[in-house]
Amino acid sequence: MIDVGTKPETEIDLVAPFVEWSKTGIAERGLELGVPDELTWSCYGDEKPACGTCDACAFRLQAFQRVGVADPIEYAERPDYLQKL
Repeated sequence: MIDVGTKPETEIDLVAPFVEWSKTGIAERGLELGVPDELTWSCYGDEKPACGTCDACAFRLQAFQRVGVADPIEYAERPDYLQKL
């Protein structure tokens, strides 16, 4: 799409370093780097709090659970199958 939407002489590199990483791997790396996870967003919705029920929220919550850290953002609800940290 970049090539279709830009002039032939335009050079754009698309870099997506985490595209093949698991959510758990991303959460682990974020902890190592000290990423302020309270400023990150995964929910398909665009209003706070995050819904807690869409696939993106479920995968995020599961990733934080797997690394043993509570997800710092607020959720409207948390799925029952995830234990609370």
